[in-house]
Order: sequence, then structure tokens, then C-alpha cells
Amino acid sequence: MKTMNNVAVTALLLALAQSASADATAPDQPIYGHADQCYWETVKVRRGAQPEELSTLPCKRALRDRPLRPKDESIVRYNRGVIERAQGDAEAARASFEKAVDLSRTVDMRNLALAQLAHKQGDYAVAIEQYELLLTATDAGPRVLANGDIIRRNLALATEAERLHALRARTSPPAEIGD
Repeated sequence: MKTMNNVAVTALLLALAQSASADATAPDQPIYGHADQCYWETVKVRRGAQPEELSTLPCKRALRDRPLRPKDESIVRYNRGVIERAQGDAEAARASFEKAVDLSRTVDMRNLALAQLAHKQGDYAVAIEQYELLLTATDAGPRVLANGDIIRRNLALATEAERLHALRARTSPPAEIGD
């Protein structure tokens, strides 16, 4: 009788294990959480994946499925911005970076990403604000601190570009109204 119970228990455990592994590999049940999948999409970006190979869907699902802590939501939004920038959607990337910065309590790569994108788009005021924040923050992460010289150079370039833009605006003739 004792052997029969052991056999039955073993069979039941084996059946449960097979059932659990089948559920884990089903297409609608991700092996990893959506936030993890979102991160792995950014790894593809760093490895040089083509834009058509990338997807923001895991990031969208991570934001939609359940409420995240602000820190976690900030990371997911930053990752989504990295993917969107790699896909060439600068406006969506900027919106993601801005939301990530708003949710974050620390100054880090999210601020750097926003600064670089704003600089590239010609929004020098935002770029300067973020570069200055990066340089004066006491809680800046190690990657930000390691790039201090680059940040200072970018700040100088953005400041000069803003000065030239303002100078051109003051010296250009007013547009004619009419024909």
C-alpha cells in the first residue's frame, strides 16, 4: 500500500511539473515578465539590431498589466525610449524619456538620454537644463560621472547653439505680411 501511494504521488508531481512547463512556454504566457522583456529589447539595441527587429510591445504591456512602483515605471519608460529612439521615432522617445525623468528620484542615464535627444532636436533650453542637472547632481550614477567631460562639452555646445539661435532671431529681418 505504501508503494502504491509513493507511485501515485510521484505520478501526480510529474503531471503537475509537465503542466507547469507547458504553461510557461505557451505563447500568451511569457517566460519572463514584460518589464524583463522590455529590458532585453534594449540589449538588442546595444547589440546593433535593426529597427524592424525591435518592439516596444513588452514595454507597453509592462506599463499596462499592473501598477508599477515609480522607480520601476521610470526604468520601463526609459527602456521604451531607448527602443523608440533606435526605431527613429524621436518624438515618442522624448516623451518616454521625459516621463521617465519625471518619475525618477535620482539623476542618471534617463536625464542624459533626454538631454542628448533634446540637443539633437535643437531644444537647447531643455538640453542645457538636463546637462547642468547632471553636472551638479550629488546622486548621479557612476556612468554619468564617468562621462562628465562629454557632458561638459555637450553643455558648452548647446549653450553656444542657443546663443547663436537667439542672435539669428534678433538680427533676421521681420517677415513681410502680404504677397
